[in-house]
Amino acid sequence: MGSEAGGTVVVGWDPEGESEPAGLLDGRDAVGWRAVCECGWRGPMWARVATSAEHDIGRRRVHADPGLYGDAPDDVESALRREWADHVGPAALEGWPEA
Repeated sequence: MGSEAGGTVVVGWDPEGESEPAGLLDGRDAVGWRAVCECGWRGPMWARVATSAEHDIGRRRVHADPGLYGDAPDDVESALRREWADHVGPAALEGWPEA
């Protein structure tokens, strides 16, 4: 998932739901994408599925090749941004560029 600095952020979650650094990983191993906020909020998981037959955007199941950096497909990236924007509300988005 991208960061404000434009880099790739890879975060693992322990069984208690706490984040833990995952180190340097190959983005082609991404299992999915999730919007997160510095306040601790985490959006729903968008799961990466193995085949196009499993692809179901309405159920957040995405067949994609994320590439070396693990980037979400454009439509998923837009959906993640909308989920985060719904979380923070319109006042917090003043001055942010449109997705």
